[in-house]
Amino acid sequence: MKGQITLEYMVLTVVIIALLSISVAALIRIKDGSEDAMEIVLFKSSARDLYNAVSEACAMGDMNSRRIVLRTEVEIASHGDYLEFSNPDIGNTIKYEKNCEVDDAELEGAVVVTNSDGTIEFS
Repeated sequence: MKGQITLEYMVLTVVIIALLSISVAALIRIKDGSEDAMEIVLFKSSARDLYNAVSEACAMGDMNSRRIVLRTEVEIASHGDYLEFSNPDIGNTIKYEKNCEVDDAELEGAVVVTNSDGTIEFS
């Protein structure tokens, strides 16, 4: 009888460990998904902030500038009538209407957006 109780406890322990393993694996997948979603939100926010700074500097005229802080890396490229903001790490791209000529750039952190003779430059 004593051996049977020990065997039952061992089986119960194995079942509990298996359930915990499944739970931990599910939580890790959820965490990875939420980190990816957060990266996308930060990119969209940074791209929108950058576009707003470009639009303001363009509207205010020559030698006006705006300083912004980007929360993630943003690449900006000028294509015809629109600007393309992208982040190759997450594979996301946003397009906005172009108001001024814009130099292509890879930006991160604190950025100064300057209107220089109708062309937007970054430093």
